[in-house]
This record gives sequence, structure tokens and C-alpha cells, in this order.
Amino acid sequence: MAKSRIIGDPAGLGIRLSQLGDRVVKHVADVLRDESENIQQLARDNAPVDKGNLEEAIKLEEDRGGINRRLRVTVYVDPDFPAPEGSDIGRTVGRYMLMMHEGLAPYGSGAFKLGDKSQAKANAGFNVGGKFFERAYLERKPHIQKRVAAMVKRARKAGKL
Repeated sequence: MAKSRIIGDPAGLGIRLSQLGDRVVKHVADVLRDESENIQQLARDNAPVDKGNLEEAIKLEEDRGGINRRLRVTVYVDPDFPAPEGSDIGRTVGRYMLMMHEGLAPYGSGAFKLGDKSQAKANAGFNVGGKFFERAYLERKPHIQKRVAAMVKRARKAGKL
């Protein structure tokens, strides 16, 4: 069936919008996946390092549990991720993560200072310090908004929205 016939058909228009919606949702899903990976990597880059457990505890999870089974991508710090053997931070990174996120200088309260490995990581050009997870999200947020807005604008310009 030619496109011109579909455009004039109210039932066809409904299908067209549904298909377009699926296409736009697919592109938004691609942006969500991509930007979630960016946030995960940036949070790992910003996180302090000693044995690497905190960096590894920054996870990405994808599911279809959103409204209408839409894609949800979650980046989070797994508080139950195992701490290094013989560590004085407990059996998991949970408490340590909170202490470092909120208290590590720079960016946090300053209750804790960078250790040698974290300082070396910072000297290599990474923004290591407190609020590592929050800063990663805030840095990527405008990029996410711009990418989604540009996608919708392109769809409108093409007359598909």
C-alpha cells in the first residue's frame, strides 16, 4: 500500500503513529542504554580506588518493568557487592560507598582524603572524589536531554509527529 493512501486513512494514521512511536521509543531506548553506560563509566572513573571493589560495584541493569513494559535502565551502586578479603570496611561495600560518596574530598564533605591509589588515579586526569555517582549523572544529564530533544525535533520536522 502506498504511503499516500495510509496518510488519508484515520485507521492507517493511528497505525502510523503507533509505528512511529515504537521507532521513537526504540531510539530513546538506545539513548537510555548509551547514556546509562556513560554514567556507569563516569561514576567508576570518579570513584576512589583501593582494591577496585567500589568501581566494580557500580552496576547497570536493564529490564522491561516500566509503564507498558517500556525499557528501564538503572545505574546503581550495589551495596551488597563483596568487600575485599580481610578488609576493615565490612563484608560488603555498602557502608564504605556511602562514606566515600558523602565524605571524600574533593566534592564531598572532606571527612576523608584521597588515598595513594585514588590520588594516582586523579593525577592521571580523573575527577576522583566524593559525590562520584551524583556528579556522573549531573554531567551526563544535559547530554541526555539534548539527544532526546533532537530526536523528537527531527521526527517533528520530518512530519512524523
